[in-house]
Amino acid sequence: MNTPEPPEIKARAGPNRFFDEVVRQGVLFETDSPDYPEGQSIMPRQVSVDSMPTSGLTDEQLINEFKSIIAKYTNSRSRNFLGFPGATMCPAALGAALLIPLLNQNMANPETCPPEATLVEMEIIHWLREALGYPVLGTYTKAMDIGGVFTPGGCLSNTVALLAAREKCFHGSRLRGIPVLLSKIRVLVPDMAENHPIRSAMVMISLGEENVIPVPVDAELHMDQEALRHIIDQERGPGNTIMACVAYAGDPTCLKINDLHGLAQILQDKDIWFHVDACHGSQLAFSKHHHYKLRGIEKADSITIDPQQTMLVPYDCSLVLFREPSTQAALSTNSDSIPNAQWSFGWTGPFTGSEAFNSLKIWSSIKRHGKNSMGWMIDERLELTNAIQLEVEHRPNLILLGGTDINSCMFV
Repeated sequence: MNTPEPPEIKARAGPNRFFDEVVRQGVLFETDSPDYPEGQSIMPRQVSVDSMPTSGLTDEQLINEFKSIIAKYTNSRSRNFLGFPGATMCPAALGAALLIPLLNQNMANPETCPPEATLVEMEIIHWLREALGYPVLGTYTKAMDIGGVFTPGGCLSNTVALLAAREKCFHGSRLRGIPVLLSKIRVLVPDMAENHPIRSAMVMISLGEENVIPVPVDAELHMDQEALRHIIDQERGPGNTIMACVAYAGDPTCLKINDLHGLAQILQDKDIWFHVDACHGSQLAFSKHHHYKLRGIEKADSITIDPQQTMLVPYDCSLVLFREPSTQAALSTNSDSIPNAQWSFGWTGPFTGSEAFNSLKIWSSIKRHGKNSMGWMIDERLELTNAIQLEVEHRPNLILLGGTDINSCMFV
């Protein structure tokens, strides 16, 4: 005789089957999907949008909808895919990414969500600060002391860094506004073909894209230090305020690393906020053989990091670090709806209120591999880049477009 299943088991069976199939489809995409699906090559000139459905789908119908979307995606984890450095993800980080929405923790509100997520986030910020040479505390008494903020992406991390530079340059500007004409504010950047993250940040905080001033670079695409000194004096002459100077530890195009040590000395002498966009280059903090390329980064006032680009984690996961943790407090805002609790990040992240536990992804990746294994993988990545560059140089029908300090290889 068959015994009927209890109602609670039946109730769980439906969602369990649905989630099992969702995960199965995702794993199939990662392991068995074609490198370049046929549907992806068809780029529509225009699209039309259906009306909102009046009735819902069954689980099976929704899975079929998922399948039709998945079928048009490129498998960026394929060995044949050379499109972007953020292609590889480790299973530990993917597992964390699956867990995050199921936990549904709000980093802004430890009164309803236990602070364990905040403590994990503080731990990963502490690790990254230490790896990059920033000072760290032995004991923390509140989240505000950690000296770092997670954001959804590198552009927003750079924007937060420039907000910190603005507050340092114009103390109290978050409360009273900026006391000078916006047209008199300057941010200096290397004269590269692409400075989108910084230009975008200046647009978003209403300081003006035209106030981004390029500094000439040398033959190696490193910021020319004599030119930097000249431009600082030239801009200050008529009364302009240099709010910050941005250098790259891996620029968005060639992944070149500026002489951070030399720039830090100049900017410290000139009392100018020194920001390093290390969204790509921060990976070298784990490297045994290439860590030296980051010499001087520990003197930067702020550093942006993009684990989603270089540390084997899925989107989205980025952060900005501040050399002086008190900088974080200077960016805080007040809100009756967000508690100013001891272990809350709710007041410290500009532009965001509620925040998911996305730091679990990079935390899981480092926990799974450890610093030494992460460093080995990064060193191997750079060895492969060097091998590809040598291969390009030996082929008469290819031209290598300059070298790189990290893991970019540009050729035609």
